[in-house]
Amino acid sequence: MSKHALDFAFAMLLCVACIFLWFVADGFRGSPRYAQIDTDFWPKIVTGVAAVLTGIIAAQKAYAWWQERRLSQVGETITIDWARIGRMAAMGGLVLLYFFTFDRVGFLLATVAFLWVAAFSLHGGRIMTKIIFAPVFTIALTALFTKVLGLPVPRGDGVFYQFSLMFY
Repeated sequence: MSKHALDFAFAMLLCVACIFLWFVADGFRGSPRYAQIDTDFWPKIVTGVAAVLTGIIAAQKAYAWWQERRLSQVGETITIDWARIGRMAAMGGLVLLYFFTFDRVGFLLATVAFLWVAAFSLHGGRIMTKIIFAPVFTIALTALFTKVLGLPVPRGDGVFYQFSLMFY
């Protein structure tokens, strides 16, 4: 399977998932504190923008795939890049692991660990950038949600809760 076909399929999967999450946000319970904005405001912005961007990426990849197929020879055989599929599956598994450990471990540790594993799984880039980006980005997100927006982020259970209390 060509790289463009695989990228198209993955972008379409993400686009459909974002659209699904948009509708899930409709079911969020309202809050009197945020009556003007409501609780589905930020999730809908994030999933809406992500759906549009992944839709654009899917369209670009579909066009590239179409160009590739048009220019390829008729008798060419299709080969499947199992390494690429394996990397995509591993990243999908990492996202699921992050999703399931997010509440138990807390936002700080889960996000830093997720970003480090994802960064070191990708080829290229400076090692110091990979090391520094995860905690700096996580601290900025935590400050944005807790201080600027006044929204709580998960602190974790047990010892992870105690760890989170040291920071916010």
